Amino acid sequence: MKKAVIIDDDLGVIEALQAALELWDFEGVGVRENKKILSTLREVQPQLIFLDLLLSGTDGQEVSRLIRSEKEFTRIPIILMSAHPRGKDISTKIDVNGFLPKPFSLDVLQHLIRTVSSH
Repeated sequence: MKKAVIIDDDLGVIEALQAALELWDFEGVGVRENKKILSTLREVQPQLIFLDLLLSGTDGQEVSRLIRSEKEFTRIPIILMSAHPRGKDISTKIDVNGFLPKPFSLDVLQHLIRTVSSH
């Protein structure tokens, strides 16, 4: 089974994504604490990362830079998630592979997974 790490401070979002990802044979591992992000990524070795733009105590843009600064994670696709009106625009300006608006639909999620996994 493929693995995805879901970085979000909202447990409801993590659980919803975990349930949805199971439809496409992904195990979703949630991370709610910023200090555990890199250790979780190293432990899980995911094929895909979901990253919330607005996290408690930090911001997704900073987290994406942190993840990309680690050589072992430079090629793992990151999908930025947000309900923020400028979320999609921000996603085009940072080193991520896609954008998932919140709330998300299963069709959009499936399309994104296929798109970023094929690169």
